[in-house]
Amino acid sequence: MAVPAAADTQRPNVILILMDDMGWGDLPSYQDQRMKEGFPAMDNPGLRMLAREGMTLTRHYSSAPLCAPARASLFTGVHQGHVKVIRDRSFDLPIEQAPTLGTVMQAAGYKTALIGKWGIGGGTEHAGSPQESTAYPTKRGFDYYFGYLDHVSGHHHYPKEDPNPISPTKKAEFGMETSVSRGIATRLIPWIC
Repeated sequence: MAVPAAADTQRPNVILILMDDMGWGDLPSYQDQRMKEGFPAMDNPGLRMLAREGMTLTRHYSSAPLCAPARASLFTGVHQGHVKVIRDRSFDLPIEQAPTLGTVMQAAGYKTALIGKWGIGGGTEHAGSPQESTAYPTKRGFDYYFGYLDHVSGHHHYPKEDPNPISPTKKAEFGMETSVSRGIATRLIPWIC
C-alpha cells in the first residue's frame, strides 16, 4: 500500500491487495450473476466500493501457484526461475537484496506500508526480528510493517493457535485472543482513511 508523501492530488493512492488462493472472479464485484441465480456468493461492500471507485486488474496473473514464490516475484519483479525464496523444500528464505515494489514506490515519493503476511523475509532466519532479519519488510522498501513475517504463522486465525515458536513478537503485538483479521484491520484503517 502506498500513499503520496506530500499532499499531491496528481498522484493516486495505491492499495494493492494480494490474497493467497483467490482468483479475481472470487471478488464480490464479479459475483452479481451468481447472487441473482441464488448461488452462494461472497459479498463485501468495502471490496465492492474499491473495485467500483478504483482499478481492477482482471488480467493480472500470478507468477506461481504458491504464496511465497508469487509474493517474491510480485515484490521483486523477478521471474520465478530467479527468485530464491523456496529451495530444497525450505520455505521462508529471505528475498535477496535488490529493488522491490516498496523501494520503487518510495523513490517515487510514496509512503509505504505492508500489512499482512510477508512470507519472504527469512522468517526462520532470526526469529523474525527486524534487527536481525536481512529481508524484514522495513529493510525492503516499506516504511511500516505489521503482520506475520513467516509462512506458517500466517495460516492461523488466532495467534494463540500458532504453534510456531519463532513468532512470539507478533503474538504479543496481535494479542493472543484477537483474531488476526481484527489486528490487521486496526492497523490498516489509518493508511486508507
